[in-house]
Amino acid sequence: MSLDANLKALFCNVEDTYGEQQTLTDAMLCRITNFNTRQGTLKERTNVQSHYGAQKSLYMGTYSTIGVEVDLFASGTAGTVPPWAALLQICGRSLVEVPTTSVTFEMAGRPYDAATIGYHMDGELHVMRGCRGTASLRANADDHLMLVMEIWGLDVDPSSTAIPSFDFSAWKEPLPINQQNCTFSLHGYSGVLNQLELTDGNNVTHRNNPGVREIDIRGRNPGGNIQIDLPGIGTKNFHQTIKQHATGALNLVLGATAGQIITVNCPKVQLINPTFPEADGIVQLGAGLKLLPNSAAGNDEWTIALT
Repeated sequence: MSLDANLKALFCNVEDTYGEQQTLTDAMLCRITNFNTRQGTLKERTNVQSHYGAQKSLYMGTYSTIGVEVDLFASGTAGTVPPWAALLQICGRSLVEVPTTSVTFEMAGRPYDAATIGYHMDGELHVMRGCRGTASLRANADDHLMLVMEIWGLDVDPSSTAIPSFDFSAWKEPLPINQQNCTFSLHGYSGVLNQLELTDGNNVTHRNNPGVREIDIRGRNPGGNIQIDLPGIGTKNFHQTIKQHATGALNLVLGATAGQIITVNCPKVQLINPTFPEADGIVQLGAGLKLLPNSAAGNDEWTIALT
């Protein structure tokens, strides 16, 4: 019988020991954008033969990938970790908790957290161990704040396993990004935001050598893109900002009630490659973003704080 594409579930639990399969208890309310198994290096056998034709290819080592989208929301109680936290932790983030006050996701240094992920497709379970990945944040007007992740994991042979029961009661509805809920500033200018994407730019790697089998993060290049209403030169001269390679902060705050506030802070941002599209009859400033370290110690290019 064919598998029903509408019957799916995703579980994710941070591992105590890298690569050791964790018991899967935490269900993720999310969207799956892609799922691929048997990724890796294929080596074709190129032996001599007395006829034309292909020869068998052999896998040298394989892994799986999965694309996940999650609507971003605060837990509702300041200082309480949201249920989607594990997905962001395995994308090179550390979690800093201040009880009853805040939960902040900061850029982390090595070693990075990893997780076991279980993807159920109508009775077929695919498990990925030692999962790590890279994440992006999307903040577009008239939409929700969204985390977009591409995750790699060590593949496990699939099994026939029924989807277990799960609880989504901790998952809140996200706030819309609009004038009532959201404030935004770029290089000290509080403008009209249309589109924003920030990305960690993690370099995710797979190694399967004698002595090691792992998914790891080896470097990152945070960046992004933005589109805002272009202000007049007398209000804010972004042309000079870009020409002079100036850096400044980018700040976005969503929500106003304690326990529901999300603050995205990028303390040192450079704008590059400007474009001037139009939207709703208004000239826009589009630009690439380089999210730069703000201190000699690094690991502070951008943060997501829940308060």
